Amino acid sequence: KTLVVITGASRGIGRACAVAFAKDTRFSNSDLTLSLLARGQDGLTRTVELVRKAASASHSRIREEEEDSSKGGEITVYTNCVDLNNLDTLETDIQSVFQECASSIKSSLSSSMSCYDRTIFINNAGSTGYLGPIASSSFPSPREIQATLDLNVTSTLWLSSYFIRYFASNDQGTNLSSSSSSLSSSPNVSSCTVVNMSSLCAIEPFPTMSVYCTGKAARDMFHKTLAKEVEVEVEVEVTKDNSIDVGGLESPESQKDTNITRILNYAPGAIETAMTDELSSSNTLDSDISDYFKKMKDESTLIQPHQTAERLVNLIAEDKFVNGDHVDYWDLEPASTTTTPTED
Repeated sequence: KTLVVITGASRGIGRACAVAFAKDTRFSNSDLTLSLLARGQDGLTRTVELVRKAASASHSRIREEEEDSSKGGEITVYTNCVDLNNLDTLETDIQSVFQECASSIKSSLSSSMSCYDRTIFINNAGSTGYLGPIASSSFPSPREIQATLDLNVTSTLWLSSYFIRYFASNDQGTNLSSSSSSLSSSPNVSSCTVVNMSSLCAIEPFPTMSVYCTGKAARDMFHKTLAKEVEVEVEVEVTKDNSIDVGGLESPESQKDTNITRILNYAPGAIETAMTDELSSSNTLDSDISDYFKKMKDESTLIQPHQTAERLVNLIAEDKFVNGDHVDYWDLEPASTTTTPTED
């Protein structure tokens, strides 16, 4: 039983990830729950339609909410309209979303299987924010900067922490007291994976994209730090040759009872989305960067959302990455299976 929570799931790479998970039989042939978050319901509705098509192609089926979910090979989809920029309501909204997911499995499985075998969080939502020179008179006010960073950084950091605290335990959704606020290494959960949707902007400066680069760099460093904390807590080390060394365990069989929390910073590449449309048409963006996106768009060389989503989902399925690393689309081989293009 796998749970996948995706923010920004109403379009672009968030939508493509939802479809890719439904299409990939390593996830869809067992019970898969998708929890899709975005601000607008119309986009989420379209995403669910595409997930249905993908499920049909993988010979899975979408479970209607009133049906029993004890059968295998079914996909349950929840959609929730959440404004991640609204910090006043964020905690309450996300609590409701996660409770919905936890209630789903606890009502459908036996008491001996009260947890998801695997939980995955695609921390994807974000915006470009201000585009323009730092020394320009048009540089945003402190409150405008704060609004951008509330979405791109503050909510992102809190979401990753809360997801792990909520689901990386042997009694998911019931272990959130102040005394248990640290990262858990409880048994009986196979793995918990958090993916921060990163960018080349996280590791390289791009003129006139200062606010965006700052947000991406902050997200990367937070998740790298989180990976270090998890390694200490769970005593898991993933070496450069992708082998896993679980410290303190006497036998390979013991690894089955260890909660392995995995953290990934994934840069999806230059994708054909609404964001790249904004960059290619911006008159305040550095001209070389704008021309670069215009050329790629004109020559149809931008990466399609479904292509990068497939590579990400394949990487998650194979689980072959160094914990906390920054992995780029171009670092990976194409996924062995292909999906049909998804609409943005």
